[in-house]
Amino acid sequence: MRLFSYTILILCTIYLCYGLSISRFSIKPIQPTDTTINTTNLYDYKGVINVHSQKGEGKGTIPEIIKAAYESKLDFIIFTENSSYDSVTNSTDRYEENILVLNGREYSYLKSRLILIDPTFDFSQIKSAGDAHMFLSDYLEENREGFILLKHPTRKDYEWEGEFANGIDAIEIISLRSHWRESWEDSKWNFITSLLMYPFNPEYAFLNIYKNPYQNLNLWYKINKNRKLVGLSGSDAKSKFKLLGNLFVRFPSYKQLFLLSSNHILLDSELTGQIKTDSQKVLKAISNGQFYFSLDFMGNPKGFNFYARKKNKEHLMGQTVTKTNTELCFSSPKSKFKDSWAVLLKDGKKIFQSTKESCFTAKEAGAYNLIYYRKIHRPWPFKSKRAPWIYSNFIYLK
Repeated sequence: MRLFSYTILILCTIYLCYGLSISRFSIKPIQPTDTTINTTNLYDYKGVINVHSQKGEGKGTIPEIIKAAYESKLDFIIFTENSSYDSVTNSTDRYEENILVLNGREYSYLKSRLILIDPTFDFSQIKSAGDAHMFLSDYLEENREGFILLKHPTRKDYEWEGEFANGIDAIEIISLRSHWRESWEDSKWNFITSLLMYPFNPEYAFLNIYKNPYQNLNLWYKINKNRKLVGLSGSDAKSKFKLLGNLFVRFPSYKQLFLLSSNHILLDSELTGQIKTDSQKVLKAISNGQFYFSLDFMGNPKGFNFYARKKNKEHLMGQTVTKTNTELCFSSPKSKFKDSWAVLLKDGKKIFQSTKESCFTAKEAGAYNLIYYRKIHRPWPFKSKRAPWIYSNFIYLK
């Protein structure tokens, strides 16, 4: 018994010492706070999409989540509750703690999960699963101003069945909460190792389990060859992780998810605090694909931009431009790292790479986007890891 106690004490001491040594490592330097992109005179506002509170399947209260958003320096947050139908009410879009709070709803549709964001729609009209199916069937076919996001587009048992609906406006490329779950399913050892690292260095813990979402990316590239489809980072924030049966733990926290990744919309005018106009600006930018999404824990991405230049006029992400005499350009983030580089892709295939701000003369029609990478040096016994840092939405040349 005494030997067992000594063994446990020694192991705990080793774990504590190693954890303290890991806590000294930082992935990113001190970050700048300026929100203006000097190269194009745009404003970069960051926010998270797909957040759940106690009103739905989440564990956090609204004030708790807003506090986490404020501490994470978010500019906007979009709640997507999936409440039981008899308790669904319309939530008011508003400002809280200088954060623009918008609302959508998550519904089951066939075997998939759809998120609807439409400020003009009365969600209380949908009172049952049958109502939701009938409404979404029509909504996917109609011309409307709302926005439909497909969650977990390639996850087993959730992927879209049959021909991809034209009414789907966007898909999740990054799904933060899914990475923890998939890590547990793929490798219990890797998950446990990351979990033990988490209290001392959450950023390295997440980096340890993060994998480039190739299946989601391949689907995104495939569809964008034929029509526009926006990609984004979905937080799926619930602060609720299932262990066994009905046993759940509050993990990961809302704040930690908000700090890991966000969507950065680029606007040519500032948000003013006016609910109606600001919500229209944000939702229009998201619908148009006028934004990039990033793993913010790897470094502040502000300053990044991907745009087309034609006759001294700049065209933002999400826009369609004729290919003649068009250059595709990118500006680097203000957070600069020695081992970082940008990769330009056409229809999902790499065509150009650069470690410096550059322009590429495009000669072929297609869907172009850019991924910015970093090489991160990790503490022993982990090897250095090359990881995608920033994902742009597409520019379409015709």
